[in-house]
Amino acid sequence: MPNTAVPTSLQGWLPSFFILQLYMNSPVWKQLITKFSILLEAVMSIQLATRIEDDEAARFRETTRLLGTTPADAMRIFISAFNAHRGFPFEVRLPDPKIEAFASEREAAEFSDRLALRMMNDAR
Repeated sequence: MPNTAVPTSLQGWLPSFFILQLYMNSPVWKQLITKFSILLEAVMSIQLATRIEDDEAARFRETTRLLGTTPADAMRIFISAFNAHRGFPFEVRLPDPKIEAFASEREAAEFSDRLALRMMNDAR
């Protein structure tokens, strides 16, 4: 009589394999494969490409390195934020062309002093 014992390492796996073989030709299996294919398509990613100037690319790579991330991750973060905000995740507009002159030289100097102090405090 031939030895038909299943090795111990396969005992848990083998019954599942035979059950899977029975289902492969069933409508349930085909439905499962269809749902899996749809799910797989939903999680697949695509590659986007754009052209930028060399100096912009170098600054981008350096900035992402300093932030501890990669250019690809930075783009993914931006795209996620763009989609979540349904547009740019920051305000995009043209500057207001109205520029009002200071009423006096003293007002201009005071403004300049306040701006310089604020910038120094922000730099700390």
